[in-house]
Amino acid sequence: MSKILHKTTTLLIVCSIIVACLGCLTGCSNKSYKDVYNLADSYSNSIVNRNISKIKSASSNITDEEVNGIESILNYKENNIPENIKLIDAAIESLDYKIDAGSIVSDSNSGSVNVIFTVFDPEKIVEKADSTETTDITVTLEMINENGVWKVSNSYSAATASYEFINNIIALNNPGVTFASCSWWDEKNVELIPFHTREVTFSDIEYLSVEITLNDEKYAGDIYYTISKDGKVVYTSAKDDWNYVFVYAYECGSSTENDTFMPGKYTITYYYGPYEIASDTCTIK
Repeated sequence: MSKILHKTTTLLIVCSIIVACLGCLTGCSNKSYKDVYNLADSYSNSIVNRNISKIKSASSNITDEEVNGIESILNYKENNIPENIKLIDAAIESLDYKIDAGSIVSDSNSGSVNVIFTVFDPEKIVEKADSTETTDITVTLEMINENGVWKVSNSYSAATASYEFINNIIALNNPGVTFASCSWWDEKNVELIPFHTREVTFSDIEYLSVEITLNDEKYAGDIYYTISKDGKVVYTSAKDDWNYVFVYAYECGSSTENDTFMPGKYTITYYYGPYEIASDTCTIK
């Protein structure tokens, strides 16, 4: 009888140990699942709200260069055209997300989950500004447990993929600004030299004279230009409504004692927002 009791007691103890172990394993798995879900939720919320500091703090080993890359996408209002800004603003306001809980894979050290972002369809919104048709962007967040703190380990690729619709709108909405002509004046201002027709050489000049004629003057007020010397930008103009400009030696920081251009190759490039519309190079001796 005592042997039977002993065996029964032993069996109960073994069963208790097994149950305890299973409970621990189940509890650990459940915790990592919740950690992955919670991080995905907070990280995706930071994406929607464009909170760079929170994106950075939730990321593992993200570099300053990568953070700057994400910021550059979000700085779409700089050097962009009003038409693009209006469409991107509308798309960003529509940005939302849901977490695909069924896609979660996790253990105590790492995990992953799919997040489905919804945003106005770039193609539809470019075709018709008031379109509310949406498209889904599925992003997989990879995560690791760093000393008890869960972080997104592929933050740069995840964030840039989430914001790709911004670049898509810019690319799709290129207004195709065209110009009828671009010409250099010679140093005596007596001859127009059309771009790319022949090698242009000046010597001992105080300013460059350049003329541009657009096919659609509605874009004129948003045109600006840069001047590069030997491949390096030395002057950027303000946006203005003009069709012909003087670029002075002192503006380019390249004047000599006689206020003339230093020798080198000078390139003028015209832009409409982020779009290059014309460019040519002259040599100054």
